[in-house]
Amino acid sequence: MTAQPPVPPPTMPDEVGPNHEILWQAVAGAEWYELDRAGEDGAWTTVYAGAAMQWSVVGSPAGLYRYRVKACSNGGCSAASAERLLRVVIDVSAVADYLLSH
Repeated sequence: MTAQPPVPPPTMPDEVGPNHEILWQAVAGAEWYELDRAGEDGAWTTVYAGAAMQWSVVGSPAGLYRYRVKACSNGGCSAASAERLLRVVIDVSAVADYLLSH
């Protein structure tokens, strides 16, 4: 068996809040996907492995993150997709509104 063809990079906005979704495209013949994330320290960690083509993030700290995805089957995994950079920003407008009104 041969490894899967490469996956396009994950799709998402450049900036998101602490709760967001990472999405990617299906690859014909893929049985599961592996999503890797690197924070500002540069260390890659697999954060998801499964058949879905999305991963939900809840409560992510503010900062810069890089994502890449691989398509996998019993024949092996594809090379990692191109990296996608994402900035998580925290909406402080509610806190600012509170402080300004009191």
